[in-house]
Amino acid sequence: MNTKLLASIAVFALLAGVVSTSMMQSVYAADYGMKDASMTKKTETKAKVEAKKTETKAKVEAKKTETKAKVEAKKTETKAKVETKKDSATGKAMASDNVTVEMAKGAGSNTSCADKCYVQSDVQIKVGTTITWKNVDTAAHYATSGKDATSDGIFDSGMVNAGKTFSYKFDKAGTYDYFCMVHPWMTGKVTVS
Repeated sequence: MNTKLLASIAVFALLAGVVSTSMMQSVYAADYGMKDASMTKKTETKAKVEAKKTETKAKVEAKKTETKAKVEAKKTETKAKVETKKDSATGKAMASDNVTVEMAKGAGSNTSCADKCYVQSDVQIKVGTTITWKNVDTAAHYATSGKDATSDGIFDSGMVNAGKTFSYKFDKAGTYDYFCMVHPWMTGKVTVS
């Protein structure tokens, strides 16, 4: 079922519970002859405050649920772009035609992001596959072939600004290490078979 619909139903159910509780308190007061108007007014005010708290809490929970659903949808979308099948020997992702690798958020300032600087950092593909590096970070990055911050000249994205991409088609089998020129702790590897 749709996350927004579930959240709406939850809010409606909570509000219905608060209203019915308030009505029961009024009936209870009438049955036992509570004539004091100030006591009834206090009860009504308290019920309104509780209803408002419940409504606010339900809205916050609905927003959390919606945000969580968006994050899960993004993860699923990213996995679907990258992983189409697994290599039986290594269990690592193999893809055909096109693969997207993200330059992770915060990778430019996180010197310990290790194998999470590029998502996915170790890709296995077939000859003829194109990899597209997408910068989802706020800092500019590179995807430069080579190792130990030394370019081997096979491919170089140049500066890839936030929200931009760089693509390279791998026409020869082999292992291609790559890194970011301005953030050398960002490393990845492409294995082409």
